Amino acid sequence: MTQTQPDLIEDPIDLALASEHLREIRQSYDSQVIRSYVWARFLIIHVDILELLDRLVPKRGKILDMGCGFGLFSLFLAMRSPERTLHGVDLSEKRIRAARVSAERMHLKNVQFEQADIREYAVSDKWDGVFTLDLLHHVLPQSRREFLSTVKEHLNPEGVLIIKDITTKPWWKMAFTWLLDQAMAGPCHVWYQSVERQTEELESFGFEVRSRSFRDRLPYPHVVFHCRSSKKQ
Repeated sequence: MTQTQPDLIEDPIDLALASEHLREIRQSYDSQVIRSYVWARFLIIHVDILELLDRLVPKRGKILDMGCGFGLFSLFLAMRSPERTLHGVDLSEKRIRAARVSAERMHLKNVQFEQADIREYAVSDKWDGVFTLDLLHHVLPQSRREFLSTVKEHLNPEGVLIIKDITTKPWWKMAFTWLLDQAMAGPCHVWYQSVERQTEELESFGFEVRSRSFRDRLPYPHVVFHCRSSKKQ
């Protein structure tokens, strides 16, 4: 069953501090093209979602960012709590290189980045938190299930999995997102799922699932899932 719990609702947000962190991250990249991308990404994954992500990801411990891109969200979470150790993984060597330079310029010692394909990534450690943003709808259904199974096996008992993805309602927002995906990623297959279907899939791997959908100023059907190992097992 999809649930919306109080800790997934609104808390007061320090907009000034969060906005300053986003500005610092954006300015840490040399390329104006990357800076423009970062600006657009933070426009889509806006401060409300980032603050929710910061609340849901453990404040201390080892955190894995799968599909980290230029490292924007790992950098943000590393800034928010020095007791977190962030490890970002992405397929693009160029993006990983830029993320490493950015972390060095920001003097962040609690974040590192690795180039790897998440479909083949051998998760060999235990994690206090794993998160992924707008990635899983690009992954083949079977690879997605293998990813969820691997994550479940490598979370610590109190660890959490946080997924930010796209849902199917309203249909016109899903259609807008599809057009954007095609424009940004080139002709590609995507596998959007309803909140109910995504929750059912996550529960099938033994997670207790809570979710929150966002009413955005932009036409994106955002949804965030907060997953813990079920105590019924």
